[in-house]
Amino acid sequence: MNYLWDQASGVVKDESIMFAGTNHAELAYPAVKIISLTNTVSGITYLPGKDFLHIKGNCSIELAPGSRIVPVPMEELYPPTEKCIFYPNKNANALPSGIDQRNLRFSSKDFFLANQFEVDYQTDSELLIDFAPRQKGTLRRSIDKLRKKESLRLTFIGDSITEGWNASKFVKVHPFRPCYAEQLAIGLEKNYQTKVIYRNYAIGGTGCRQAVEIEEKYLAEPPDLLVIAYGMNDFNGMTADHFGEVISSIMARARKRCPGIEFLLVSSMPGNREWAPTRPGPDARFHAELKAVAETVSDAALADVRTPWIDLLNRKKFFDMTGNGVNHPNDYGHRLYASVLLSLLTEEE
Repeated sequence: MNYLWDQASGVVKDESIMFAGTNHAELAYPAVKIISLTNTVSGITYLPGKDFLHIKGNCSIELAPGSRIVPVPMEELYPPTEKCIFYPNKNANALPSGIDQRNLRFSSKDFFLANQFEVDYQTDSELLIDFAPRQKGTLRRSIDKLRKKESLRLTFIGDSITEGWNASKFVKVHPFRPCYAEQLAIGLEKNYQTKVIYRNYAIGGTGCRQAVEIEEKYLAEPPDLLVIAYGMNDFNGMTADHFGEVISSIMARARKRCPGIEFLLVSSMPGNREWAPTRPGPDARFHAELKAVAETVSDAALADVRTPWIDLLNRKKFFDMTGNGVNHPNDYGHRLYASVLLSLLTEEE
């Protein structure tokens, strides 16, 4: 099971696109047929021929003449300083530190969700690869509990992405989809028909070094599976080696207090490469370090979100997938996260 498509039918579900400064947007896969194109915040469904044009077998969707869809102007995406309200103002619409000295559009609310569109379409099912196959033997204790229909205590620690930021439910706009952590819990309960005791202790703005400050909270009721999802706030100002050491320390401390615990280490999405704090490079080094940590122990697995995210960025724009413009996923991105984690906990047939 995943939240992005139906493998058997080849139907891609609710893939997000944005007409960001242009009258066209790209799908991840060539579409045989566009089933629907909708703005979920407004609830408006747009019509082929009238609002958009698509050639069978292509990835590109073009706006039709007279379309009700209006592209977001470039000035909205890279606002001039005189029109900027900079973070941390609660009404912020921009961030400085674009690598080319431009300001970047920022939204802690629903600007991007309101200007993105979700597309259902038919594609060749053979293109829809299993992007996170489960490694045999990993997370065995957690999967055995689920398979035996025993309750699983599932706990998350991490930063604002894991807290839920910019998922539509979190920012309180339609269609009110939950963050990836909650989606994982829901998916496991549905797959295994058993109870998942879900707790989320992620805190926005924190990095891995802050985990020790909340240890008494997240280990008070010992988890069966601890999801550790840091990285985005650590990319700038921390070495990958140090990151790996801190993650290993979090795991070691948890083992002492919670014998039998298992770990799912989440390799973060990369941020906007146009923003200096998330420029390319650190995300790759942090991913490699996290992979090495997971491979050296028997009680952990790597949830590699970074690789499929980059694969999608080779076909789509960052604007298609972002919730805040710089370092948060939108609903589509949260579903990608959830799909990767769910695949690692899906029992082999």
